[in-house]
Amino acid sequence: MPSPLDPPLGAGDHVAGSQDAPLELVMYGDFQCPDAERAALASEAAAAQDAFWDMHDALYAARGRLGGGAILVAARALELDVDRIAVELEEGAHAARVARDVASGEAAGVQGTPAFFVNGVLHEGAFDTQSLIAALET
Repeated sequence: MPSPLDPPLGAGDHVAGSQDAPLELVMYGDFQCPDAERAALASEAAAAQDAFWDMHDALYAARGRLGGGAILVAARALELDVDRIAVELEEGAHAARVARDVASGEAAGVQGTPAFFVNGVLHEGAFDTQSLIAALET
């Protein structure tokens, strides 16, 4: 039996779309190994400036070029406080948040990324757009 998402989405999670949407698709992903943790920390630093999704999109658009300098270039392009992000990265200001997300994914059965939860249940199958839409509709 597929694993449920536990805990379910909460107020501290990054959500795109309506909070009361009838369907829910949750993705556990990483930006790129071995810089995935640093990129996750950077996305949380951006979230502290209300720019999580903008940084998320910029980091994926970088297509694996995620060294420290590239992350700060992305932050600058988004007109974020680059000095603040650099300090937060250096201090590990968002490490607990990233560790919490990793732990919750592992507890829910995530064994690799990307992993998807469809309406609260781990999706075991193809994760192309059509497959995910079909899973959401059933």
